[in-house]
Amino acid sequence: MNLTKICIFLIFVSLSSYLLAGSDEHHDHSHDHENDESLFEEHSSHVHGHASAQVSYEDGILNINQSFSSIDIFGFEHTPKNDEQKNTIKQAVKILEMTEKLFSFDNAACEHESVLIEGDLIKATLESHEEHHEHEHEHEHEHHNDEELGEGSHTNIFANYTFKCNTEILNSIEYLVFDNFTSLKTIEVQYISNDHQSIFNATPDNRVQKLN
Repeated sequence: MNLTKICIFLIFVSLSSYLLAGSDEHHDHSHDHENDESLFEEHSSHVHGHASAQVSYEDGILNINQSFSSIDIFGFEHTPKNDEQKNTIKQAVKILEMTEKLFSFDNAACEHESVLIEGDLIKATLESHEEHHEHEHEHEHEHHNDEELGEGSHTNIFANYTFKCNTEILNSIEYLVFDNFTSLKTIEVQYISNDHQSIFNATPDNRVQKLN
């Protein structure tokens, strides 16, 4: 075999190896992409309309911790993009702070001692308001939040309530929150007291939890 034929043969072998390697790389990349899509679909599942609560009652002190999906309270789960969405968040927070719109107690006069409402969207709204006069900084901050809490994000709201009741006998709690946030369909309540533990699924049609 002369030198020319040898060179042609080596070039052919090298080219064949390159094409085969490229084909394998493309196959692996496609496989990884399919796995990424599978993982995204797995983690993108999010239950709307469902909330949870932990309720404790001891020596006349009632504590209620609740967790809601932002979409059930605000109607969206991304960082507010305009004044209308910011006002929606502010109005919803005001309702969440009005305990008489959320709970009703039987056989006990309970007065709220403290209320704390927290969540990423609430924080983003407050920070946006404080930085209103720093337009450029606000724009960068909102852009950063949009990346973290954009369309498809799943955010929650956490509400903590503490009540002091003038009697240690508390027969029931009625959850009035369904009247104010109609997309909410169920609240899984875990209740504990000195001598009682129970789990109750509150719904718009079955909202009174018996404690005794």
